[in-house]
Amino acid sequence: MQFSQKKNLLIIILFNFSILITLKSFVRDFVESVNVIRVNSIKQRIEDFNKVLLQGDVEVLVDNKIHLWADCVEIDKKQQTLIASKKECGSVIIQNKDFLILADRFFLNLDNKTGYADNIRIQFAEGYVRSSRAEKLGENRWKMEDILYTPCDAVSPHWSIVARKAELNHNYVIQVTGALFMMGKIPFFAIPFMALPIQNRSKSGFLLPKFSYDDDLGFGLKEEFYWSIFRRCDTTIGIDWREKKGIAFFDEFRWARKPESFTVINSSYAVEKNAFVKRSDTILQTTYTRYWIQGKDFWQIKTPLKTEIDSLLRLDFGTDKKIGYLFFDNTQEVDDTFYNSWILRSNFKKNVLNLIFDGSKTRRRRFLPITTSEYKEISKLFTEDFLENKQQNIFSKKREVEDEVEVYKLPHLEINTIYQKFFNIFSFRHDVFLDQIFSRKNKLESFYINSKVIKETELIGLLKADNVRFLYLAQLEALAKFQGNILRFFLNPTLQATTHLKNPSIKAKKNVIEGDLFSKGAYRIFFENGIEWNWPEFLFVSDIQNSFLYFQPSFKWEFLPKFKQDHWNYSDKWDRHYPKNRLSFLLRNNFYIEDIQIDLNIKQAYDFYSRSDIFSLYRSPSEKNLFPLNVELGVFCDPLNVSIAQEYDWKSFRLIQSEINCSFKLGQFDFYLSTIYQNRKLQEVRELYSDLPHFITLGITVPTFKHLTISYDGQFYSDKDCKLLPFEGLKPLIHRIRFDYQGHCWGISVGFEEKNYRQYGNWKSERAFTLFVRLESLGSFARKFKRPVIYNN
Repeated sequence: MQFSQKKNLLIIILFNFSILITLKSFVRDFVESVNVIRVNSIKQRIEDFNKVLLQGDVEVLVDNKIHLWADCVEIDKKQQTLIASKKECGSVIIQNKDFLILADRFFLNLDNKTGYADNIRIQFAEGYVRSSRAEKLGENRWKMEDILYTPCDAVSPHWSIVARKAELNHNYVIQVTGALFMMGKIPFFAIPFMALPIQNRSKSGFLLPKFSYDDDLGFGLKEEFYWSIFRRCDTTIGIDWREKKGIAFFDEFRWARKPESFTVINSSYAVEKNAFVKRSDTILQTTYTRYWIQGKDFWQIKTPLKTEIDSLLRLDFGTDKKIGYLFFDNTQEVDDTFYNSWILRSNFKKNVLNLIFDGSKTRRRRFLPITTSEYKEISKLFTEDFLENKQQNIFSKKREVEDEVEVYKLPHLEINTIYQKFFNIFSFRHDVFLDQIFSRKNKLESFYINSKVIKETELIGLLKADNVRFLYLAQLEALAKFQGNILRFFLNPTLQATTHLKNPSIKAKKNVIEGDLFSKGAYRIFFENGIEWNWPEFLFVSDIQNSFLYFQPSFKWEFLPKFKQDHWNYSDKWDRHYPKNRLSFLLRNNFYIEDIQIDLNIKQAYDFYSRSDIFSLYRSPSEKNLFPLNVELGVFCDPLNVSIAQEYDWKSFRLIQSEINCSFKLGQFDFYLSTIYQNRKLQEVRELYSDLPHFITLGITVPTFKHLTISYDGQFYSDKDCKLLPFEGLKPLIHRIRFDYQGHCWGISVGFEEKNYRQYGNWKSERAFTLFVRLESLGSFARKFKRPVIYNN
């Protein structure tokens, strides 16, 4: 009996196993016959020879393109269809290469890959899309009905965009027509058409657009397209369009080959309306085209000698660099120098070898008012036509000073060594370079009456310098230590040679060894030497806990004799060596009080050469030999940081230059202040380009309620020569005051803005009350209530 039961049990097990093998084989053959690559499920039931029902954690992969998960999937071999459904709390998950689609039910025609889905939801980085029904038109095309888009994850979205119809295309862009913008459940305004890009991976496609509107510039649109070219290489192409201002295109290309090898290129092109430009001898207000390309490329080259060469290529060219300031809300200082270079560098154990090809081009313009005497002089040049048409209404008189400098080194070979010991007596190092240099300089003065050039003269005619240069600079130093004192003796002999002089007939004979080189060149040898005496570092410990003071005085004497140099070409810093016979004193103080650090440095110098001989940036307005007293103070603690650098002229002990930086941050409260002051006489004697004594940058952010902050930031200047802060005559360049409210997925800002800038001496001023509504990932809508005013000076 027992044997019979065991036999029957074994037969049942073998029968079930054979049925299971047959079922799996049938299901596998069934799946392969309908272009389904793989299925997994807990339960598999054969309805008939044409239908299979899969239940429980079903996973289906169709043609390696559609990957879906569901609670139940029915596959019909005869009809070539697939129906996926969910349980009460689940979802059908449809995945392609870039995003997930959730649905309650999904029907797919396995033959032509069309179908439909009920109640679909698409989640992507920028937001969330929901549709009551979506029809699948192709591989990546869906036609949707009753859609809703929002980036808000609240149960009831704070804002959304709803529409009756939309279409998802092959480029992963949802095109929406006839949409309504909703705040909660209240419709605010209609949107005839918009496009929503959806991507979760680094794939090419449009980024979310940003909209704007104001009375001055009209409607505006900023749209960017992200293009993933290949692994670690991409670019972002964008457009910034403003109805009454113009249009700008920009691109940022990035290619990271390795951590030490990369390429970055930024380019921009703009067509600006109503810009002030110079045409022939007249300043006009017309449409102007600007462009700017800037980039750098860095890579390492391995040589057969097992050494590496670092290569850095920098590109920088265009009409000007004002596109970002005019179109992209960039408030940083506008640079006026284009610099291009290719640097090849190899680092050895004791020296560095550089091969450089570079060029720089600088153009500066400064507009000044015409004095009475200057106006009388140029009025003699007025033509009869000008007198008939313009003299009755002269609204603008100005003088322009423009200087342009171009310097090219093609090539520049340079060797720099580290300090090496010589029999423990002294240390030495070398700097050597050989280059071919080309330079051009020109300075022009123009007088404008009513935006027309009346007189134009060359303050400095075109200066050219094309020559081969050689320089050898040795730096020798010896140290002597006694009782904590350190004496440093240094000697810097220099050999310099050039193939072309400005005036070959002149030779320097005093304090320098100079001789002829070729027919138009020369060489010269001169020496710079000095002594530096650093006293011991003194320490004083206070009775206050964790409080002490370090201070250290030091003295320095530097000597470079004066010799004739005006007959040499002056292209860069290596061509001019300013004499010095200078004594200087430095007192360094470092205070530490608990967590507070206070640094105080006091420096004073005296040069036995006269003011006209020394380097211009060291000159004093009133003293011929005595340098201004230099005081630097820094206070550093959390949350306050203050740094002050000032210079005082000894005559009447007056402040002639000051730079103050202060920042304070505590929680959401933030304050910063930066001021620069330069005395007018100091600007003249140091040959500074600026003629305004004061520049101020100020910003403050104050939290009020939980989500509301008040902030202000501005940039100001003043032509009043007051000593500390110019409370009189303060004029704004840029200032903004804002009330910012930050919601769950949106924000609103109300404030006032003012922006002033000049084009060819003509002021453009934008003043407006502003209202900004920020929607998460969508952009901003701006409304300006007052038009800007244009002033002509």
